[in-house]
Amino acid sequence: PRGDPLRGRALMAQAGMMSAEINQELLPKPMFEEIRGAVDSLGAEGMLAAHSGSLLGVVLDPDKADCLERRDRVARFLEGLGLSSYEIASY
Repeated sequence: PRGDPLRGRALMAQAGMMSAEINQELLPKPMFEEIRGAVDSLGAEGMLAAHSGSLLGVVLDPDKADCLERRDRVARFLEGLGLSSYEIASY
């Protein structure tokens, strides 16, 4: 039987967060601490980091009813950090 897709997303986000935190010690990324510190208040499931560069991602669950509101909250947060170049993508 297939697993619960919501639990799968939560585990993916948790694993991504752990991996990003470990990678931050090896290859520090600007704004990591600010974004990491806001994950819960933004209503995000977690964050991801590209291990080969400086890309950071915030993970939102698209099946939650307020996903669009949380996406807008993330965008306002990033703008508040002074980031003018970011992308909101759905997968």
